Amino acid sequence: MVLLITLTFVTTLVFAGESLAIATAATATLLDAATRFWERQAQNSPGDAVLCAYFGTQRIYRP
Repeated sequence: MVLLITLTFVTTLVFAGESLAIATAATATLLDAATRFWERQAQNSPGDAVLCAYFGTQRIYRP
């Protein structure tokens, strides 16, 4: 879901005539926010630790 939102956002920026640099920075910001979200969620649910691994975070929380 996060990936879909990110791709939609980037596509909108690119087709709106914004520069690729702005779209890239926005994508990096969104992916960073998604990673932080899943890191926080992993503290509460062991299943979300798998998502942390998927997003490439360094910390995998083990309850």
